[in-house]
Amino acid sequence: MINVIYVAVFDNQNISADTSAARAMAKHEAVGNTIGYQYRQRATQAGPEIRDTELIQLCEEEKPDLVFFVKCNNMDTRVFEECKKVCPIVYWFPDPLVTFREDPSYLEKAIVSDLVFVDKKNVWEEIVPHNKKTFIIPDGFDSTLEIPREVEAQDLDVSFIGNPYGDRLEKLLQVTPEVQLVSNAYGAHHSDAVSRSKINLNFCTSSGPSNRVYKVLAAKGFLLTDDWVDREKEFEDGKHLVIFKDIDDLNEKVAYYLENEEERNRICEEGYKLSSKYTRDEWARKVMEIFLAHKEIEDESAN
Repeated sequence: MINVIYVAVFDNQNISADTSAARAMAKHEAVGNTIGYQYRQRATQAGPEIRDTELIQLCEEEKPDLVFFVKCNNMDTRVFEECKKVCPIVYWFPDPLVTFREDPSYLEKAIVSDLVFVDKKNVWEEIVPHNKKTFIIPDGFDSTLEIPREVEAQDLDVSFIGNPYGDRLEKLLQVTPEVQLVSNAYGAHHSDAVSRSKINLNFCTSSGPSNRVYKVLAAKGFLLTDDWVDREKEFEDGKHLVIFKDIDDLNEKVAYYLENEEERNRICEEGYKLSSKYTRDEWARKVMEIFLAHKEIEDESAN
């Protein structure tokens, strides 16, 4: 059994992506004891330097089989280096490229790590020249929380669930009818909003999908989104979701699918069926499969 220190940002409601992913990994058959380390909150309490030293000491005392780092902004790379002296370390960076490029230490951490997992292809392209053991695995969704919900009515014609940063707000204001913006909706609340919406919008901010794509489909929602690189390898336009090319095309498709409920529902059903491939449990399975294969090779080399 693999004992893990999981370094991430956890929430009290057990609905955040980090909490969900850690829970999925802890359930994996190869994983024994899991220690969750709340790196951001601990830095707020004690300061980054004390936090970093404390985490290194925890690793040295517990001697885990794996330290799994998630993003770890404002953490010194020496923590990765020191923990690597004790056991293998894995880095999971689920954020888009614009975030990855904000801080040079993200690349430093990726270079130091034994294995790196990312959610976006362009982040993979940024890291892989420096660390060949970098893999793309979709972030996915929480199959215990992000599910179809019984609602009184689909009272939202068109919604966008998330924060309208970048040029999203400008785009949303050009959509007819008016888009209902739903912010700070996570877990069951996110799925409620999806189920209440006849059309769920998505705007890509990178060369890959956000986990909004998986969460909408998992809640049996109708997704209208712009395109992303290699989308056709996973999702078929007009079958699992619908792709728009520009604002004019978006408005035409909004009008069409609001008028054609039967076709909308057919696409919802197909998207929902496909979504089962992208659960967080499946994410954890793929991560551990690659890690265990890596560990086996390293153990054989050591012997």
